[in-house]
This record gives sequence, structure tokens and C-alpha cells, in this order.
Amino acid sequence: MNKLSRFYDLNGLIVGILILLSAVMMIAEIVYRSAFGKTFFVVTEYAGYMMAVISFWGLSFGEYCDAHIRIDFIDKIRNERARFVITKIRYFAGFVFSLYLTYVLFLLFRESYLYKAVSLQVSETPLAIPQFFMVLGAFFLMTIVAYKLVVKEN
Repeated sequence: MNKLSRFYDLNGLIVGILILLSAVMMIAEIVYRSAFGKTFFVVTEYAGYMMAVISFWGLSFGEYCDAHIRIDFIDKIRNERARFVITKIRYFAGFVFSLYLTYVLFLLFRESYLYKAVSLQVSETPLAIPQFFMVLGAFFLMTIVAYKLVVKEN
């Protein structure tokens, strides 16, 4: 778990840096537009890409930290065996969902890569780039849920 902990701590750090960078970019855009009446053109596009990465990577970091909203009444079940089984069912459902999410996002990434899809904005950013990071985030989520399903004591 030590290597996994370091990995997800780094994941959380990257998410935090991206949130900060996104905010700085937007503030710079607002100041620049107010002062000079011009725009950077790509700030909102790249902030959107960052938001996608933040969402997917942050989701996996939140699961690692047990920071998601939970259904507390399950944790209040007095029968320890029943609580254990229900918790494993929850993690299994989460694993199946994250596996499917990773698969679907990979298909989206693959299609964008093969057809060389680009954004409709001025930058014409290849869509495979942000989609790749979305696939990684879904894979990170699948990995931590699988770990909690198989290894972690609940």
C-alpha cells in the first residue's frame, strides 16, 4: 500500500496544482480582457480540459481518501458479517462501473486518436490529449476500487 499511497498522494497533488493553475489562468484572462480589451482565446478551452482531468483524477483521489459521500446507514449495521458483505458488494459495483467507464472512455480516446479529431477552437487541440488523461483518471479509480475490493479490510 505504501507505493499506492505515494501514487495517490501525487495524484492529489497534481489535481491541486491543476485547480490552482486553472484559477490563475482564468484570473489572468479576466485581468487581460479588462485591461486591454483582448483575450487569450484558449483559456476557456484549456480550463475545460483541466476541469475534465481534475474531475476524473480527483474522483480517484477522493475514493483513495474515503472522501466521497457514503450511505451511512450501511455502516451502522450491527452484524459485522453483513456489514462486510454489503461493503464488498458496494466495492464490486464500484469496480464494475469504473471498469465500464474506463472501457467507454478508452473507445472515445481511440476514436479521436485514429480519426485525428481536433477541437473546434482556435487552438485546434487534438481531442485525444485531454481524453487520454480522462482514461487515466478512470483507470486510477478502477485501480483503487479494485484494491479496496480485494485487499483492504473493511
